[in-house]
Amino acid sequence: MKKDKKYLFTIQQTCYALGISRSSVYKLLEYNCLPSIKVLGRRMIPVQSVFDFINENSIENL
Repeated sequence: MKKDKKYLFTIQQTCYALGISRSSVYKLLEYNCLPSIKVLGRRMIPVQSVFDFINENSIENL
């Protein structure tokens, strides 16, 4: 594993990556649109899941 590559986003990083609010990210988690894990009590979202969500919901794929 490369040390400089991130594999997990925090909620805040996910907000920034998707350009949405914190509550919107929690709604996506609640509706199982984004998977997450808990690491030492912190909710984390796999970076690849964020990329997949963007690709699956892009205008070209609708």
